[in-house]
Amino acid sequence: MRGRNGIITCLLPFVLGMTVLTTGVAAQSSPRPGQAGLASLVLPGAGQVWQGRRWGFALVATDLAMAGSAVWTAAEGRDGQDRYERFADFHWDRQRWLDYLATYEMLTGEAWPHQHHTLPPEEVRDHDYYEMIGKYDQFAPGWDDWAAEVDDPVQGDSLHREDYLGQRATANRWLSWSVTAGGLIFLNHVVAAAEAWLWGRSHDGAPRLQVGLRHPDPGGPVLWTLHLRLGTGR
Repeated sequence: MRGRNGIITCLLPFVLGMTVLTTGVAAQSSPRPGQAGLASLVLPGAGQVWQGRRWGFALVATDLAMAGSAVWTAAEGRDGQDRYERFADFHWDRQRWLDYLATYEMLTGEAWPHQHHTLPPEEVRDHDYYEMIGKYDQFAPGWDDWAAEVDDPVQGDSLHREDYLGQRATANRWLSWSVTAGGLIFLNHVVAAAEAWLWGRSHDGAPRLQVGLRHPDPGGPVLWTLHLRLGTGR
């Protein structure tokens, strides 16, 4: 389901952009600047292609590649998240952790020294829960292979905990790349739309009233006159 939704999300801007482009080409050969800008806002490059600039196809391909990358890395990140959560559910146990803390207090007469963070309620297994059981030493005794050092029952090692931390780091890296790709996609849409609009403004040939000041006789008296001219954007 995730893969199917990702493909739909990736292809939707392409379908919309191609629809705008095809409709525009069928209606008129040269789009207005706003039309070209809107087309490239939906799908970068669509407005440029509509304006007759074939390099816009490179923008279309780039946007599709970045969208595909965002979808793929997000899917990898979510799959990795599912894997490390299942791993933690199998190898870390809240009751095991509580039992070790109670045993430590009974044997030493002191409370476990690393009590700085509080887990969510037992029925809640959210992002904070999965972060804390791996990140903080106070929850280390909850791992099923945790072994305390002989001369220091507070310190210990757990290969499962190390494996879990590696899995979380990998999944978070995929998700971070997905967010970065999403930001680049947004920037690409805005820049492509602005470029298509600006290019259209300077090449659409629409009549404009041009207003300025002109000095008709450089060698004569200093006299500036208001100059009005109806011209085009070319």
